[in-house]
Amino acid sequence: MDHLRITGLGNKITEVIFGMILAERTNATYIYDEDIWHYTGSHGDYAWFPAGFLPLQNVEVTQQDLNRWKKEQVQLQVHEEKIQRIDGTWDQVIESSRNISCHVEFHTRFDQCCSTDASESDSNNSTSNYHHHHHPNYCFCTMSKSLNGAFESIKWRLREVYYSQSNYTAPKDLSELLPQYNNNNNNNNVSNSLIPPRIVTIVWHIRVGDVVLHKGKIDYFERIFAQIKESFEKANNHKHQQHNRNVTQIIPHIFFLGEGGKDIILQSFPFLPEMCRKYIYSSNSESINIKQDIIDPNPCSYPVMNVSRETLYHMIHSNILITSGSSFASVAALLRINDNNSTTTTTSSMSTTGIHYNKQLITLDALPKEGEEARGIYSVSESLQIDQEGNIQQIELLETLLEKWD
Repeated sequence: MDHLRITGLGNKITEVIFGMILAERTNATYIYDEDIWHYTGSHGDYAWFPAGFLPLQNVEVTQQDLNRWKKEQVQLQVHEEKIQRIDGTWDQVIESSRNISCHVEFHTRFDQCCSTDASESDSNNSTSNYHHHHHPNYCFCTMSKSLNGAFESIKWRLREVYYSQSNYTAPKDLSELLPQYNNNNNNNNVSNSLIPPRIVTIVWHIRVGDVVLHKGKIDYFERIFAQIKESFEKANNHKHQQHNRNVTQIIPHIFFLGEGGKDIILQSFPFLPEMCRKYIYSSNSESINIKQDIIDPNPCSYPVMNVSRETLYHMIHSNILITSGSSFASVAALLRINDNNSTTTTTSSMSTTGIHYNKQLITLDALPKEGEEARGIYSVSESLQIDQEGNIQQIELLETLLEKWD
């Protein structure tokens, strides 16, 4: 895939994924070009991504490898057929591959997945308004139904690289970003530590900046808050009934992560603190009076990340991720992996912090900004979908998963 250059990380990794799929459909070898990360995107510099976070160059055939091979052929005076380059739309390139099998490079772009006529006809579709508003003459691959299942089909190829090759960890774990807690009942057996027991970390990505998603949609956020509150209450009550005694409860703490931190987030979503108090703090208070010794006075926080890789790291490793509809958040969902044989994420000391790091990770996946048509491209099978009104699909599964956390 030839690069669009000035794009965000989500679009860049999507280009990589589509390149891998194009290679499969043309019966060719995918060539990974590291230069995709050398162009400063709309949200900053992404040179850190191949430099330790997701070093695909360690396992994929790269453009440098191909250039080196070409140079060696010249030096060895190997008289092979000249490599032909074929450019075109997605469909044109795939059609050309049926008649050419050797000595050819297939090239297309992220914004060339259909003809201009098709692009113009699609512009009447409300789900296409995002891309047509920004690029009126383009037809993005994320609007192509033929690419449904793209992230799902490539996820393990990228996850294997991330979990075997990545050498990045965030400077601070989520446990270190939690506020202080109060000991409500003065129980001498309960330490007044910074970290309470059984905290379930929820990272909720908020898309702000050049595009603000869900701005002004108070009902959307309130509906999600209410479902989180209800799911935790049902899980805790069911555990209590099963054991017929007081049990340690699980309590959510929400980290809102977005470009610019708290001030920028609250400019567009000033109602979030009140919703936290209404749904999370009140729910925790009612439960803790019966079965828990420590309460979180600030159940939501807005930590500022120095670089986007910190944000992405915490989105990948939080207990629960709520995406925003941004492709950046979709990359995090793509790389999240469950490990039912483990109860800690990165270090054994995690288990002593009170954070609940069962690796049955949960992703609540918002509707992509491109609309419903792009859902099939970005979604992975582990995610529970959120519709445009804020309803969590298969909400009973969320409750079941929470019940299993001890």
